[in-house]
Amino acid sequence: RQQQRRRRSGYFTQPMPASDNCTVPLPRQRRLWIGGSSGLARTYWNAFHSTDSNSEEGVEWIFVGLEKQTPAWLINANSVTYYSLDLRYVGNDEQQDSSMALVLDACQGVLDVVVGVRPRLVSQKSFAEAWNSNQQMIYGLEILLRKVLEMDDDATKKTTTDRGCRRRRLLHISSIAAVHHVREQRLRSEHEKDPVSEELENPYDRFKRATEEMVSSLAAANNAKKGQQSSLKVTNIRMGAIFSDDKRCIQCNAMQLQSRISCYLNVPIDCNSSRNVASLIHLMLIKSPETTKWTLRPIYYYTRPIRYHPQPVPYGFYLAEYRRAHDISTWTSIWIPVGLVHAFVGAVHWFAMNIIISSKIKSSWWSRLLGKWLYLEHVDYLLQVTLKEHSFDLTAIQADFPMIVEKEESIYDCFRRRRKMPNL
Repeated sequence: RQQQRRRRSGYFTQPMPASDNCTVPLPRQRRLWIGGSSGLARTYWNAFHSTDSNSEEGVEWIFVGLEKQTPAWLINANSVTYYSLDLRYVGNDEQQDSSMALVLDACQGVLDVVVGVRPRLVSQKSFAEAWNSNQQMIYGLEILLRKVLEMDDDATKKTTTDRGCRRRRLLHISSIAAVHHVREQRLRSEHEKDPVSEELENPYDRFKRATEEMVSSLAAANNAKKGQQSSLKVTNIRMGAIFSDDKRCIQCNAMQLQSRISCYLNVPIDCNSSRNVASLIHLMLIKSPETTKWTLRPIYYYTRPIRYHPQPVPYGFYLAEYRRAHDISTWTSIWIPVGLVHAFVGAVHWFAMNIIISSKIKSSWWSRLLGKWLYLEHVDYLLQVTLKEHSFDLTAIQADFPMIVEKEESIYDCFRRRRKMPNL
């Protein structure tokens, strides 16, 4: 079935005359997306593989995701193969190891890898339990990436030119949480010193930073072993809140919950459309390593539409745009005083701290049960984040990718586009 799909997608092409730059004919370009059932992956697919426009002709994708069934938006799609894989159990579960073997078989010839995995933001696990689970995910991801990098098969060599461009690209979809989500960030840039993962307490923040550290060390070890002729270049794209093309989108669901009654928070918090992020990923993937001499930086912040918001805007602005995009008038919605929100967040934080301290110091079973039932540690973390400024300096991304500005959509246009999509 996989071979038939590749034939339909054109993977097996007729030989073409070799150019001056290539020793052999080039097959279809193959790319791997780990975390390929996410909202961002769906947005990317909608943007560049829609029925009326396919701007990635000649590219075959392998999507690897947690969902056991192929996502509905990938069913009957050409030039893509989906595999289910739970990274937490790689190396410890026979079924998952068999699934990874299928993934590796399909990854022959892959040069570009996109990593977009993340753990749950809210769960009944304590921070310590959640971090243990997150470590298993990082370990499984490292095993998969190592095995992909070890594949120096004929399919990979066919994408090599005489000038030595058998180089691999890894784009890691990271987060601003990697630099401590609960601390205020004001126009932070890529030049500021980042914390190490051990300094971060929240398991989500620590996961994102630890994954950055893992892929960077993986690239360093690979390049030291294989040299520049088979090097791996890693770029971490740090995003903030994004509004994606998926009904599970946390940020969009938060907007919907606040659409009738909420406050206008004046705290600057960068938010972006996942369509804009998808456009940036596309631009990075089509950048030729020969023409750019690998000038991609190791880290980029891309947290808001530069074209529409060269400077940060309050979080309340995005909620106002959501209401406008969904035709929610001032007569059917209410703005409540900001002080009520601060009081609520403070009360939850006080309650959470007392319950957590009671469960740890006094070993109270009822406090542990209550904390898990109310998701206290995780809910308190998210509420604390909402009251802290998170704005970033986007000079680097604008300097290296000036064309992104022309491709950006506004937050209002993002909400209007999502509103027209079925099942959202």
